[in-house]
Amino acid sequence: MLRHFSLDEDKIRTVLERFKGTIKQTPPMYSAIKVSGMPLYKLARKGIEIERPYKFINIYEIKLAGFIPPFLEIRVSCSKGTYIRTLCDNIGTALGMGAHVTDLKRTKTGDFGIEDSADISELPGKEISLCSIDTALKRFKDVVLAQRDFLRVIKGMMIIRDDLLELPLNSYLRLKSPDGKMFAIGKATETGIKIERLLNIHDA
Repeated sequence: MLRHFSLDEDKIRTVLERFKGTIKQTPPMYSAIKVSGMPLYKLARKGIEIERPYKFINIYEIKLAGFIPPFLEIRVSCSKGTYIRTLCDNIGTALGMGAHVTDLKRTKTGDFGIEDSADISELPGKEISLCSIDTALKRFKDVVLAQRDFLRVIKGMMIIRDDLLELPLNSYLRLKSPDGKMFAIGKATETGIKIERLLNIHDA
């Protein structure tokens, strides 16, 4: 919310453009970031404020979705770790006035959109209310293993093969059994695939 009636939409859009791309952001005191093992919000509750190092975040898209003075609505697509309330405060400063959030709604995270969600009261009558972990992690590249490698993985052993070294380093993978069922999450390393998590093989 911006408390100023002389604002016009052109000025707001011009200011919003400044926040697109990679920008610096200082985490707020009321956040879960830890300093010397203590979450910042616990210090804030005691009235203690300390200097916080800034970090880089990415604002992929930011646009004005509505403006009824003194309220404006913006829509933001951003990277993980972005503090929207801090972004709002920074926008207000750039406009030459204070600003704060009156309503905040997350409409998407990863591949999940709000249109796919359901209120808990709707679940009993919702035909499709769950998705498989395979679908949930579909952004990860899938690797179907030969029987020999499959047996190594379920014993907790690392997979070492020359043809796997071309996978992007440190990328997460959906590991699948020879019949194509996901049973583990792996991570590509310099020497092969490290097993991060084994799933319930009987349900895979």
